[in-house]
Amino acid sequence: NDKAFKTMSESKDLIIKDLIDLKLYDIDEIYAVNIIQFINIVNILYKSIPCCYIEESAFGTFSKGHYQNVQKFIMPTYLDKIDNRGFSDSEKNKFVNLKSEYFIQVADECVKMYPLNIDCAPEDKIIIFCGTWGDLQCYTESEFAQKEEEIIEKLQNKGFVVYFKPHPRDNREYKETANFKILKTKLPLECYVINNLVATVSLLSFSSLQSFHYRKVPGFVCLNYFELKDEKALTLLSEYTPSVDLILDINTNEYSLQALKNEVTRRYLDFLNSKPMLSKNATFDKFNK
Repeated sequence: NDKAFKTMSESKDLIIKDLIDLKLYDIDEIYAVNIIQFINIVNILYKSIPCCYIEESAFGTFSKGHYQNVQKFIMPTYLDKIDNRGFSDSEKNKFVNLKSEYFIQVADECVKMYPLNIDCAPEDKIIIFCGTWGDLQCYTESEFAQKEEEIIEKLQNKGFVVYFKPHPRDNREYKETANFKILKTKLPLECYVINNLVATVSLLSFSSLQSFHYRKVPGFVCLNYFELKDEKALTLLSEYTPSVDLILDINTNEYSLQALKNEVTRRYLDFLNSKPMLSKNATFDKFNK
């Protein structure tokens, strides 16, 4: 929307001013996240400097256009399905696949410094619910919070212990109960290996796309609980992340922890394996017009 565009534009101008004030002119190479704000800064200040772009979550695999003097696009192929979309043939020749084992190697070292606060009983069946930052399109922050509470309650009623990971900008107060815990971490969720974890769930976070790619933990979203505008980011989520209803449809009392993990993973993979590669997915053709 206009407000968000204005805020992004003002932020870009501030960063450019800071770079000029710091006299950051003599630069050999630039690594930038593949978002339009940084692309614009590079194109304005550093037109002739070699640049490498890396993904910004799974949506970073979409072209943002207007690339100059790019040496490499360093990005994973998420889930062996989400390769890239909208890049020219010459740009595609510059893609370097970021292998998940490299990420895991670094992540395993990082989590030694920032361990998680999960102390679960052997029989606990854990869902990690990733909080979403509110005020998106026609929904307010409080409406998002209400949706989160409703779905978390449904998961609790199914017998799950829910660990809630607040969004970094979420400053609300939460009260823990026997089956509702607050997850405190300084690192992205996909950095961790977590015992008893059955799945991750979010309202509409890209973290749900990434947990299986790195840690083989199925991720689910709650998009069908909203009426949202048809746009690329949300389409990517809905095309490659199944609904939480696939979990809520299971009678968890009939399964041991391991059997439940196997069943949830089976349902997740049945959904994912039915999807084409992103570059060949005709659902996105409408966004090229």
